[in-house]
Amino acid sequence: LIQAGDRNDANLIVSMLQQLVPEYVPGYSTANLHANPAKKTTDTAKISSAASVQLENDLRVALANEEFRIHYQPIVCLETNKISSFEALLRWQHPNRGLLWPDEFLPAAEETGLIVPIGEWVLRQACSQTRIWQSEFRLNSPLTVSVNLTSKQFFDGDLIETIGKILKETNLDASSLKLEIPEDVVTHNSELAGSVFVQVKTLGVQVQVDHCGLSDVSLTQLYQLTRLKYGKFDSLKLDCSLVSGLDASKPNLEILKKIIAITQELGMGMIATGVETRWQIAQLKDLKCVYGQGYFFSKPVECAAVGKLIGGMAVNS
Repeated sequence: LIQAGDRNDANLIVSMLQQLVPEYVPGYSTANLHANPAKKTTDTAKISSAASVQLENDLRVALANEEFRIHYQPIVCLETNKISSFEALLRWQHPNRGLLWPDEFLPAAEETGLIVPIGEWVLRQACSQTRIWQSEFRLNSPLTVSVNLTSKQFFDGDLIETIGKILKETNLDASSLKLEIPEDVVTHNSELAGSVFVQVKTLGVQVQVDHCGLSDVSLTQLYQLTRLKYGKFDSLKLDCSLVSGLDASKPNLEILKKIIAITQELGMGMIATGVETRWQIAQLKDLKCVYGQGYFFSKPVECAAVGKLIGGMAVNS
């Protein structure tokens, strides 16, 4: 609910309230509840189709008018409480609807293929900004940045050339860039994903697998692919549902132990996402998890606010 409130997402708030409080009735008119079902279905389909076309047009305009924004969320060393990296998170400053989160427009961008040019913009902006921060803040270890790739982006034929070009343009060392690939992209398209993975690693870019631990089957398959085909991923990111369940779920603890055993055997790093409490941090530290990300440290912030976060870290380091 807190995150839904931060996003000002009325639909999500209503949905969550209805789940939590069955008696809750949203404050909208129910006059059309008993309308003709067939007509209602047809009208809904027409509205949905028109809305999809409008959203696609809006996305094209947004790209041309630079309406997209990047917010950055820090990734923190749990032992030292120092920032080591940032994840670049896309937002859309819509001229009429305000600030939109990815789940409100990325599915349409993926379906239409617009995710490729949008993703290239994100990658260029994130690399450029990270290089600026590296020059401005002389830290013991250079800051790195994580950028998410969807399935369509990861399998785009121009991906490798695009990454190489952007790294050269921004003068960012390849090792400072981390590409986050969803776990299901890796496990469901193993042969093609393996080919792309090898090419990305050849550039010197780091690769980490996102949303890990959602099922034992995918986790086992990921382990086998990594051990037998791909070579080493740089790190795995624990799905936030595993971390949020630490407070009360013993099964989550067992899954975490399994993931940690895999990362230790294969020499990979591990990042816990969705960290919100001191108890979770204590549990993660006991499990030898090195890095964490979540609202406990900071919500995603605009670029201007990142300097203060880094500055505070630099002063205390």
